[in-house]
Amino acid sequence: MDQKIRLAKTLAFERNNRENWKMKSKIYILGASGSSSWSGSDGLWIQTAKLLVQKHQVCTISPLPKETLLEHGLNPHRHIQLPALAKKPFPSRTALKVYGMGILACIRPKSGDILLFSQGSIDTFFDAMYWRWLSRLTCKRISLTQLNTEIKAYPLHLVQAGRSFFAGTATNIFVSQRNLDVAKRQFLYAFPNGRVIYNAPKFDLNELPWPENRIIQLASVGRFEVETKGQLVLLESLSKLKHKPWALNLYGNGPDEGLIREAIGFFGLGERCTIHGYVDHPEEIWRSNHALVLFSTMEGFPLVIAEAMLSGRVCAVSDVGGNRELFEGQQLDLISSPGSIPSTVAIIKNLLQKTAQELRGIGQSNTIVAKRHRLNKSMAVLAEEIEYLVDDEQN
Repeated sequence: MDQKIRLAKTLAFERNNRENWKMKSKIYILGASGSSSWSGSDGLWIQTAKLLVQKHQVCTISPLPKETLLEHGLNPHRHIQLPALAKKPFPSRTALKVYGMGILACIRPKSGDILLFSQGSIDTFFDAMYWRWLSRLTCKRISLTQLNTEIKAYPLHLVQAGRSFFAGTATNIFVSQRNLDVAKRQFLYAFPNGRVIYNAPKFDLNELPWPENRIIQLASVGRFEVETKGQLVLLESLSKLKHKPWALNLYGNGPDEGLIREAIGFFGLGERCTIHGYVDHPEEIWRSNHALVLFSTMEGFPLVIAEAMLSGRVCAVSDVGGNRELFEGQQLDLISSPGSIPSTVAIIKNLLQKTAQELRGIGQSNTIVAKRHRLNKSMAVLAEEIEYLVDDEQN
């Protein structure tokens, strides 16, 4: 019954909205993710929406509850919550997907409206819950892709369907150049309407004082999900460097926290590793840590790299996605092959051998590079892209 009431309210709102806003373009933002919890991939569209609501009528559509948007400072004109599908058993996923399709069917943007479709990975638009609705739209749309894998390939019929989707989009935005380049190969499409806008931190960050601790403090920051974030590779690599002075601080939460705790014991690192849990403000992390260690297997452009660079910290990372994209100088010496223990050990060893002065110099250089790329202003760049389409429709 609750689902029927929600569908009826959504349809009534859209009907009234079309009557009351016939001459004004409306901005729809669909944050397509499987979870009802905030993640880094939601950050850019939420921050962009916060800018747009100051001058435009913005409707957000997402599995995130409105309370989460309000906690992040966003109060849209209208928020429509979709079902969260992540971690649901197959029968439940199917039923929820049908319900989600029903919700979307009630949302009918006019031809003069604008849609920002933020997808968690390169192929989210293929999902049946979104595909039917997206393919029926007559308004202009912008796609924002937050992640691409390095080796994913698609059969010909999906390549052709994907090519049609991206060609029909006004602008296809990727959060790293490498993600865009991989997409060109995957869909055999040159993406003439493609551009890169890097992810923006939630907070306005500046270079912090260098930590005084003489033992180098390594920070692993990210979701506790070892398949994608590589915490087991990190821990095994550190187990081979027990003779070196270091301490590891792990920040985050997620389904693999128990596995990570067991791995710390298995590799004999209990006295060198501390799990701190999720920390909201990155300054709490970077006031006491010297270097980010991120050996993931797939990425877009991680917020944690932007936060570390803006805070004046060193980054030791794997060569996936946009991890290395903004690096210059000695920072380029701290990039490992993904999933390779020997390569990861060598990179961490290189990091630990550097003097405090060398590390501080790399961190200072990272801040300069991050500010040059306007990492604190990415949401404004995306908002300008959307407003350009709004102005084009109204002129």
